[in-house]
Amino acid sequence: MLYAMEMQRDAAHGIARLVPTMYTRRFDQNIEDYAYHLVHTAMAHSVELDTLIRERAQNWRLQRMAILDRILMRIALVEMHYEPRLPAVICINEAIDIAKMYSTAESGHFINALLDAIRKEDSGSKPMPAPPPPAAAPPLPETPPAE
Repeated sequence: MLYAMEMQRDAAHGIARLVPTMYTRRFDQNIEDYAYHLVHTAMAHSVELDTLIRERAQNWRLQRMAILDRILMRIALVEMHYEPRLPAVICINEAIDIAKMYSTAESGHFINALLDAIRKEDSGSKPMPAPPPPAAAPPLPETPPAE
C-alpha cells in the first residue's frame, strides 16, 4: 500500500484501500485492519520517521535509497515506536527478511545497520503513544500455534 502511494506520490488513504482489492485472495480482516493501521501511523508520522532515517543514513539522501527500503524502515519504525507489544529486534528482522527477498542485495545490511542504531538509541526510552487509527484499533494478527 505504501509502495503504491509512494509511486503515485499520493498521501490519500484511498489508494491504500484499493491495493488489497486488486488481489483475488483476500486477507483475513484482522490482517487488513492491522496493515491499514500501519499505513495510517506511517503517514501520520512520516516527517518524524524520515528524520530518524535521515539522521542515521550518513551520506545518503532519502531519495537515493531504494523505495522499498525506505518503506520497510518506516514500517519497522512504526512498529518499534508505536507497538510496544512487539520487540524491536523482531520488527528489524522482519524488515531485513523482506528486504532480502524483494529489494537489492545490500538492502538487508543497510536496513539492519540503520534500524539497529535507532534501536540502541531508543533503549530505555518509553514508547510513544500511537495516533488513533482511522476506525477502531485493530488487534495484532494472531499467530497459529506451532505443530
